Amino acid sequence: MSSKKEDEIHSANFLAQLKKLDCSQASIEQLSFWCQFHAKKASVLTPIWTESLRNSSNNQNVLAHVYLASDVIQNSRKKNKGEEWMKSWKSVMENSVKFVWEKCKNEAKIRASVKRMMDVWEERRVFGSRVKPKTWIASSDDDAEEEDMQKTNKRKNEMDTVAASKKSTTSVSKKQKADTPPPPLRQSHDIKEMKANYLEGEDALLAEALHEMEKCERDLAEAEKVYEEDVSGDLLNLLDAGKANEPMENLYKTPTEQLTALQKCENAWAKKRAAVEKMFKANATLTKRLAILNKTCEEREKENKEREKWLSKSPTVAVQISTARMKASKRNAAYVATGGDDGKKNSEELDNREEFVIPEPVDMDKSDGEGEEGEEDPEEYEP
Repeated sequence: MSSKKEDEIHSANFLAQLKKLDCSQASIEQLSFWCQFHAKKASVLTPIWTESLRNSSNNQNVLAHVYLASDVIQNSRKKNKGEEWMKSWKSVMENSVKFVWEKCKNEAKIRASVKRMMDVWEERRVFGSRVKPKTWIASSDDDAEEEDMQKTNKRKNEMDTVAASKKSTTSVSKKQKADTPPPPLRQSHDIKEMKANYLEGEDALLAEALHEMEKCERDLAEAEKVYEEDVSGDLLNLLDAGKANEPMENLYKTPTEQLTALQKCENAWAKKRAAVEKMFKANATLTKRLAILNKTCEEREKENKEREKWLSKSPTVAVQISTARMKASKRNAAYVATGGDDGKKNSEELDNREEFVIPEPVDMDKSDGEGEEGEEDPEEYEP
């Protein structure tokens, strides 16, 4: 298949998937996995992404386009899969984000999601230290934006009042669902779907172990952040010195403050311990899967050595097969030309037939009575 034809197929497939894209975790990560797999086609597929973004009439689908870009770029860099997508999107992302920001000017929740994404991009330097994504959505009309937010909050409060007066659990559940912010990207993979569509056997188990390890690392990072905030060095020193059971007037003004600090310290300590234990368990599972993978690689290496021997003999044998085939083709042509099995049968019959015997000549001039002695004349025909 030519490269141009292959690009057309990938572009059509990508556009079809973008039209079905939504903000759900499974939808974003499934297409993100596909994009990372086809990273070498990033320069060809990026214009398709831009075109789909600008032609979409669904604001949730527009937001999902930006979610997809964020997920692909960050995970490609995290897993060292190259920067093809980042380089391709870098030239078009600013205008694309501004387009989304303007298109969704009446969608406060979508704007809040976009703003949160820009904060993350700038903090993590997704497009490098010189790019400032926050400035892409900076508005000079801050008062108008604040007024819009006030109107939104007012409408929200009115909806809350109406829902409470109706006392409808169904309405409350719908409101809670509507107020739920979009799920953060890279929170978890849809492992079942990924295993069903892409992986199987030990490969699927290894992918699941890698996913669990990544999740444990994120949980541990969060636990350590809480630990650093809630567990002070001074409090640990008092605990080591055995003075934590006494009032700590030098650290806390009231017993309530002391109790609150100890409760936070206890919770942070337990959370970090659970996260560390869970990560150790995930690491053991991952190590086991990697050992199986290494063993499989060794077995495949042995098999490949045998295949290399076969491959070295392949050209010579291929020539021999080709020569034998050409000769067989000639014999077959001659066989068909002579009639095949029927021609062979006729040839054998000709070879086995008896030779034709020419009869003795008859003397037509011999007169009556000159025949052989004793032979009677034939009777004359009587009409």
